[in-house]
Amino acid sequence: VQWLVDFYTQRKVMKKYSSASELASEMRVQASVIESELEGGDALYVAVVTSALYTCAGGLMTGSDGKVLNSTGQPIEGLFAAGEATSAPFQKLWSVSGIPLLYSICSGRTAGRTIASAMLKNGSSPQDLRDIIIGIMTKPDVVATAAIEEEKKPDEKPLEEMSIEELIAKVKDLKANGPPAAPADDGPKGISMDEVKKHNTKEDAWLVINGDVIDVTKWIP
Repeated sequence: VQWLVDFYTQRKVMKKYSSASELASEMRVQASVIESELEGGDALYVAVVTSALYTCAGGLMTGSDGKVLNSTGQPIEGLFAAGEATSAPFQKLWSVSGIPLLYSICSGRTAGRTIASAMLKNGSSPQDLRDIIIGIMTKPDVVATAAIEEEKKPDEKPLEEMSIEELIAKVKDLKANGPPAAPADDGPKGISMDEVKKHNTKEDAWLVINGDVIDVTKWIP
């Protein structure tokens, strides 16, 4: 376990003391108090242990597809939950090491599949997460720049070329629905990869993740 101890020591989760006397001095206790509990005079690795909440087994009731259920047991459309945000289905096993993590993974995948299935009703095929990640890493220029395609509307016939029936239908349509709305401002057309490349220092760092440009400067130590 030495490598694990070294790992935590490097990250200051644990602290190394050359002797029990050194530790006793920092704790302000007699060295004999610590030495009486130890065997040998080798170096000591010490960590402060505090109590903490291990896991939460109570939460929202969900169906087998990850949909949140209301008070009558009916699914609430569009609302999903997973992991420790939900009520654990097996209380007796919940305290076993690893069970909460496995349940979080399983329930999260279940809810994710249900959501993806609902979003793919338009006939488009699902895309593998690995392909998305690889695409982000290998073709950032494609994902960073928004490709906006304007919807092409069929050309409307000029009024002077319309028949009487068409003019009457046009007037009825205007009375019922009002004039067509002005085209909305689509906002900026996206950030180019050339712009992202300029932000490449610890003081100013941008990343492209899943097509979004994110300023990650504040998370760099």
